[in-house]
Amino acid sequence: MKLLDITQGNALWKAWRADKLTGSVAPVIMDDSPYQSRFDYLTEVVTGAKEEASDDLQALFQRGHEAEAAARPLVESQL
Repeated sequence: MKLLDITQGNALWKAWRADKLTGSVAPVIMDDSPYQSRFDYLTEVVTGAKEEASDDLQALFQRGHEAEAAARPLVESQL
């Protein structure tokens, strides 16, 4: 595992994730994601064409980022 000190959501973070397999795609690869099928993900990988997230999906991402940010200090204090 590689740990990086990159702020989630910024340009560097997006560029780094562009050609990596991250934990976020694990459910998609296992075809267990309610948000994207394995076929659609593999199509993105092969063609390089990626759909923009809808406003609803982007709002879901934002809530997840906020929840992670709120939980991070709690987890770090326990480590």
